[in-house]
Amino acid sequence: MLLLFSLLCVFVAIESVPHPNRANDDRFLLPADFISSRRVIFQPGKSVVSENNDEIDTVVTSEQSDSEIEGIASKDRVWPDGKVPYVLDGDFNELQRQLIANAVEDFHNRTCVKFVPKKEADTSFVRIKYGGEGEGCSSLLGRRTDNFDTPGQAVVLNVECLNPGTIRHELMHTLGFRHEQTRADRDEYVKIFWDNVDDKDHDKFQKATVLDFAQVGTDYDYGSVMHSDAFVNAKNRDKPTMVKKLKAGPEIGQRGGFSDMDILKINRLYNCQIFTATK
Repeated sequence: MLLLFSLLCVFVAIESVPHPNRANDDRFLLPADFISSRRVIFQPGKSVVSENNDEIDTVVTSEQSDSEIEGIASKDRVWPDGKVPYVLDGDFNELQRQLIANAVEDFHNRTCVKFVPKKEADTSFVRIKYGGEGEGCSSLLGRRTDNFDTPGQAVVLNVECLNPGTIRHELMHTLGFRHEQTRADRDEYVKIFWDNVDDKDHDKFQKATVLDFAQVGTDYDYGSVMHSDAFVNAKNRDKPTMVKKLKAGPEIGQRGGFSDMDILKINRLYNCQIFTATK
């Protein structure tokens, strides 16, 4: 009996030792970041604009596959088992770490996607980078296996991007989702004012050639955190580049957090059975 008790104590002691990749390592979110984030009420953000009159949200892709044109990444761009290894890269302050932890925990609580600390063996991983002035917000579309100059595919967040909605927005790009207004059926829901779209940004309004999100079967969502605002990429910021065609539904471009449809899309793309069973 004494021997069993001693072995149990040893087991508990071993289990209590933090993982060497996680203990007091600011390259990863720490338990304190999650705990403190639960005590803060974060204010909704705004759709971020750059100095050049365009949304500082760039989905960088090399070659577009047919399924990317549909609005979601091809299956080889989906993260296996919904696990996304990550590291933090940059001098995020305490509040900024809390904002990232809040977004990550929202994914964990409402989907089967998990952002996990990168291990040495992980060759595909996300590098959540603190952007300098003018770098803005950017993310690659889905999981990439490219040989980057700096290891890991970057999700760049500058100070303007560090709000609840924009962090979720960029991480959804990383999971494989494009902007809502690029759906094939978008002309039924929004009107584009091409004469006010900056000439260099016309390609950002490229419409899908087949029904967008066909693989996950969701309706157009004005309230999606992936929908840009009415003035995105405008030549004249006093005039919109797009407006809603339907009066019903929320305003476009919210950056407060996920819509219910966003969560449904993630769960369907990643085959999260426990979360989609009742949908």
